[in-house]
Amino acid sequence: MLFFRDFRAPSGGHLKVWHYFQHVAALEGFLPRVYFAPGSRLDESNPWVAAGVQPERDWNPAPSDILFLGGLDWRGLDALPKPGAGQPVLNIIQGLRHADPADPRHPFLQRQAIRLAVNPLIAEAIARVPGVRGPLLSVPMGLDLPSGIGSGPRAGVLVAALKNPALGRRLVQQLREAGVTVRLLDMLLPRSRFLAEVASSAILVCLPAPSEGFYLPALEGMALGCIVVCPDCGGNRVYVRPGVNALQPGWEVDELRDAVRLAASMDQATADRMRKEASASAAEFSMRAERDAFHAILRDVDKLWASCA
Repeated sequence: MLFFRDFRAPSGGHLKVWHYFQHVAALEGFLPRVYFAPGSRLDESNPWVAAGVQPERDWNPAPSDILFLGGLDWRGLDALPKPGAGQPVLNIIQGLRHADPADPRHPFLQRQAIRLAVNPLIAEAIARVPGVRGPLLSVPMGLDLPSGIGSGPRAGVLVAALKNPALGRRLVQQLREAGVTVRLLDMLLPRSRFLAEVASSAILVCLPAPSEGFYLPALEGMALGCIVVCPDCGGNRVYVRPGVNALQPGWEVDELRDAVRLAASMDQATADRMRKEASASAAEFSMRAERDAFHAILRDVDKLWASCA
């Protein structure tokens, strides 16, 4: 199976494709390979490079039995003199934006593929798009965290604002003016360092893009024992239960500030109850379940592809 990646910077989307690459490697009879588009980052921030995977030198899908594409990777096929060789295409869908006719990913839904939605909400949105070619399957999202992380002391508020830095800066200013101990993350960090920052925080404020397909950082914070504050971004509805396992204020800075104050003022029993609910919710998203579901699809890939015709 040949994967195509245009790896300009680490992201949750690239991380999830890396997980699928590993799932393929774990299934007997399947061999994953990867090609990186020109300009891709080939340093230790790239999980394939960090793991010692040797990428393909040339982009030639023809010898491969199966192609694995995501997002705008279809453009890689269009750049070939003979785009596509008729082999099965697995197309991972990680965002709600694919269903938006104004998004550049939307037209690719007309291409024949076995589509893998990482969130049932995404599958529902794609199913409403007229003319989608090929089976649409929902694969449960798997959460992958290093063992032992999150067991140390924690204190203060962490605002994760990589995707919404302006809002993050306004919130941090208001919190500091109110005497709250708070740290701002508005730049990309290595994943291990980001998780360490989350694990050392009592309260995690997540500021995603307004529309996300899943948004892993909030679920990671729940798994690592934080009280999580995160507005609704669409994809997080599958795991956030407002007031039960997390706080879900609106997007205005004063709403976010008040939610942080509420989290900080919780009595111990209430905070412990929310953390327990959050941990149980995160445990529902296991990497084993994701791998088993994907392996079942791979074992049936020829039949699924034949159903596209």
